[in-house]
This record gives sequence, C-alpha cells and structure tokens, in this order.
Amino acid sequence: MVATLIFILAIVVFLAFFVGLNLENVCSIWFFKQYTDIPVSVLVFIAFAAGIIFSILIYFISQLRKPSSQNPTEENVREKRSSKRSGKTDFAEKMELLEKKQTEEKTRREKVKFKDRFKNKKEDSEKNAVVAPENSENGQVN
Repeated sequence: MVATLIFILAIVVFLAFFVGLNLENVCSIWFFKQYTDIPVSVLVFIAFAAGIIFSILIYFISQLRKPSSQNPTEENVREKRSSKRSGKTDFAEKMELLEKKQTEEKTRREKVKFKDRFKNKKEDSEKNAVVAPENSENGQVN
C-alpha cells in the first residue's frame, strides 16, 4: 500500500514538472473555432483523455454488436458448468463433434457407393440380358 502511494506521488510530481517546464510552449489549434496560445502539455492531456473515451466507446459498441451466441446467457453458462463437471474440456468437446461429423460423412459416402453399385449392377444385368430365340412353329424356346 505504501509503495502504491509513493508510485502515485512520483507520477504526480513528474506531471507537475512536465506541465511547469512546458508552459511557454504554446500553439494555436482549430477545433470548430480558432484557439490561440494553448499550452502543448494541455493538448497532450486532452488527446490522451479523448483516446481513453473513444476506446471505451468502441469497446461497448463491439459488445453490443456481438451475436447473442457469444454473449453469456444462463443456458450457455449452465452448459459450460455441466461440461466442466463431467471433466470434458472445450477441446475434447470439439474433437468429439469433429469425429462425429467425420463418421457421419463416411457413412453417407458408403451409402452413396452402395447405391451406385446397385444401380450399375442393375444396368449391367439389363445390358447383358440374353433373349432366347423362339421357335416360330410351336412357340418353344430352344
């Protein structure tokens, strides 16, 4: 606690020297109006504060724009807690899903191959079918 107090006092002393030694450094700026004889150190602090304010605004805007699936809802939190209780990590769950998708894709491909084989066999049997010639006199097959 004492170290923090000394650190803060050192920063305040540094800022006081920075401002005190730069008071004669002035400039003119235009921000919807002409401002003259503004100390440079004041402009530095204004720019720093503006950066902090805009960073905070952008952070909140990005949080509002996130899809609802990324925002933690009660159901998402419950699911994560239950998966952690079961000992599964996010990586393990992703690997299980990947394996499941791969097996489903494999079975789908096998079904397609089986259908193609059956279709090809049926076409081949129709092409190779031999028609027996008939005897015209008594209608018998030789």
